[in-house]
Amino acid sequence: MKLKILPTFLICLTVLIVASVGAVIAIQQWSGKQLISDLGGRIIARNLETIKFGFDTFISDQRAQLMSIERHLSRWPSVGNNTAELFQFIKGIVTAEPNISHIVVLDPQLQGIMVRRRRGASEAVFRTVGQEQPVPLKRLISEGHLHTSFPRLGAPVYDRLTDQTVINMSQAVSKAGKIIAYIEVAAAVAPLSAMAEATRGSSDSIVFVLFNEDYVFAHPLLARSPVGLSEESPLPRRDEIGDGVLSVLETALASPLVKPQVLQGASLQNLSWRGDPYLLSRLKLHTKLGDQEITIGTYRRAREALVPLRAFYNSLWFGGGILVLALLAAMVLARSISRPIRRTSAAAKNVGRVEFEKIEPLGSSFIKELHDLSLSFNSMLGGLRLFERYVPRSLVKKLIARGEERIASEERVVTVMFTDIVGFTSLSEGMSASAVAEFTNQHLTMLGECVEAEGGTIDKYIGDSLMAFWGAPDDLKDHAQAACRAAMAIAAEIRADNARRQEQGLAPVRIRVGIHTGPLIVGDIGSPNRINYTIMGDTVNVAARLEALGKEVDPEAEVLILISGETAKGAGRGFDLREEGAHTVRGKTIATSVFKLLTGNG
Repeated sequence: MKLKILPTFLICLTVLIVASVGAVIAIQQWSGKQLISDLGGRIIARNLETIKFGFDTFISDQRAQLMSIERHLSRWPSVGNNTAELFQFIKGIVTAEPNISHIVVLDPQLQGIMVRRRRGASEAVFRTVGQEQPVPLKRLISEGHLHTSFPRLGAPVYDRLTDQTVINMSQAVSKAGKIIAYIEVAAAVAPLSAMAEATRGSSDSIVFVLFNEDYVFAHPLLARSPVGLSEESPLPRRDEIGDGVLSVLETALASPLVKPQVLQGASLQNLSWRGDPYLLSRLKLHTKLGDQEITIGTYRRAREALVPLRAFYNSLWFGGGILVLALLAAMVLARSISRPIRRTSAAAKNVGRVEFEKIEPLGSSFIKELHDLSLSFNSMLGGLRLFERYVPRSLVKKLIARGEERIASEERVVTVMFTDIVGFTSLSEGMSASAVAEFTNQHLTMLGECVEAEGGTIDKYIGDSLMAFWGAPDDLKDHAQAACRAAMAIAAEIRADNARRQEQGLAPVRIRVGIHTGPLIVGDIGSPNRINYTIMGDTVNVAARLEALGKEVDPEAEVLILISGETAKGAGRGFDLREEGAHTVRGKTIATSVFKLLTGNG
């Protein structure tokens, strides 16, 4: 049986077009839903992140004031010895921070001072607190809720003198292992509602914060007309603020519109109020006030959120007709568009991994937007490669792996290393400025590679010196061993480099290394305009002093590595150590056990 060309061509073409159109429409429908789901999730996540950032900032600001008072108290043996100066210090905090309602400081005998703000006044007033006077801080002390290692956040309470709801943050302060004081800082919660109002002004969504699911902690309506509060009701209930959607929150049902993983732990739900459907997203925070949970959320009208989805379905019908005429042209155009986008996506992944050396500049395109995208990306890449020189890449990678926008300061036991070139001034004497810079860069690069190879974090370069630490942000169990291995590698590199320098007729480089293990504060330190992930504490000072002690122990050594007894204990038996006795390093009154880490050549 022979087929005629015309009907065969028409039938085959029709089948191919119908199959192609059907497949394209099906794929577009599926991918469109995925895109809308991802986009909707990111918009919701952005709103949640905004209110979460505001809440975290509220807590961290309160913590900062508490820490400031704690540091101030640590200068004196007791609260009562410097009451007048302490009042002036706390008065300055209360006056400068309009959100602070009051601050209480008590000694171990439950006596002390209270500095608070009167209703409608900016001036702080002072009064003493005797043993018999009741204050909420005493109840927390008697119940054993306060510790010296971390502050305690209390449930919201009503402050009658300032006519506002506040959150109390309390903590015990110790010195030399003994509690010397108790601190309570109360901050008003009203600024969170003002932030929720400002967020609403930049989007169509309403953001809110709930306490124990039933009480409203922050809401745009509370910023405009606060609901009457009292000691019995420090926060209004959901059905008392005039928000109908929150009043029927318990009727919300799970929504399949947005992928749960896009929301990063948040839930997406549907609910209806007065016949209008709404999309609601909620996320429980890890921070608790008292024993109750905090929930942040956002909602908007479903019809507004689904406009892109309805427009997408309409475009499918129109696109199906157009596709019959432009299938081949669309395929060519799609390839022209997808190729640079795929290259951009792959390059963006390398940017996220801080692997700029793997990224090739994007090529040009005949499509203006893609051409502009290539130019912008290439310009950004050039700026990132320049910026990379001033930011520790290994530290950035570790922080990215943790997936946190802000690293709260915390106390950890880490190992700290300091290095320094012996006689750097005389070594560089007679060298030009560019030669000194080249020599210093080569030296620090060599040391930095040894540190990073053992999982260390380079904190900073101080002239010709290097400061590094192990045990943060990664939780390394053998950080003392890793630091000692890095020091051994540094010794080997220095000796190899000195051999090359000797062949070139150059003077050898001698260095000192100090390593100490102990507790310190690690995390984000600095102002909002410039923050460093760094370490602070006496452990840093001891490590620096051990490096300087090398001048006395063996001033002529090519590579001298001194470690403390704590580091020696953590390093274990895998290293050749020689005890140098106990030394009282500068700035310390208690002697420190010192060991010399032998590297095979002395």
